[in-house]
Amino acid sequence: MDGQLGPYPGADELVKGDDGFNVDMNNWGNLDFSTKRVDYTDDEEPTGMKEKLNRTIIGTTGLASCAGVVILTQDRVVVGHYSSGCLEDGSRRDELPEDGIVQHLLNNKNDLKNGRAWIIHCGSEAPITRGAPTDDHDAGRQLYATLTKVLEMPKETIAVLKYKPPQESEPAGSIMVDGRNSPLQMATVYAQGFQQLEAYVVNP
Repeated sequence: MDGQLGPYPGADELVKGDDGFNVDMNNWGNLDFSTKRVDYTDDEEPTGMKEKLNRTIIGTTGLASCAGVVILTQDRVVVGHYSSGCLEDGSRRDELPEDGIVQHLLNNKNDLKNGRAWIIHCGSEAPITRGAPTDDHDAGRQLYATLTKVLEMPKETIAVLKYKPPQESEPAGSIMVDGRNSPLQMATVYAQGFQQLEAYVVNP
C-alpha cells in the first residue's frame, strides 16, 4: 500500500464546518459513521471525553511540524494530532502512554486492527531508512509502534507519509476524512497543504 493521499478543495472549511469536527493538537477523536457521533478529547477536559452529534467529516488542521494519524474502517475512523515530544513519558521511547487514545485502540482492537492507517509527519533532512520509516520524528515513531505492537495492524496496511518542513509563510498541512457516504461506502482520506508529501515503504 503506497497510501498516497490527494488534496480536496475547501477541506479545511469542511472540517471546521457544521458537519465536521477539527481535532486539536495533542488530542484525538473517533467518528462513528453509523451514529454520526464524535467522541473526542480536548485541553479543557484532558481526563475525560466529550461528544459532538450529527458529524460526517473529521480531520485536523495546522499540522505544521506535528504528526497526524488516521485509522479507518468501514464503520469508524480515529484521527489524532500530536506534536513531537509531547508523548514522551521519560521512560520509554516507543508506543504511546497506555491511556487516552491507546486505551481506546485496545477497547476497539478487533475492529480497528483490520482497517487501514496513515501516519503523516514532518521528515528530517537525514536519509530515511527503509526499515525504520519514522525514526526521525518522536510522535511519528510512537504512533507507528503503537499501531504495529498494540493494535497489531499488519505493516502493509500502514502508510507513512513524510513532508518537507513548511516555511512560516506556507499554509500548515491538514487531513480530512470524508464520511458523508459512510458506512455504506468506505470514507475517503485527503491531505493537503504539504510540500513534497511522499510515501515511504513501511514493510522492510
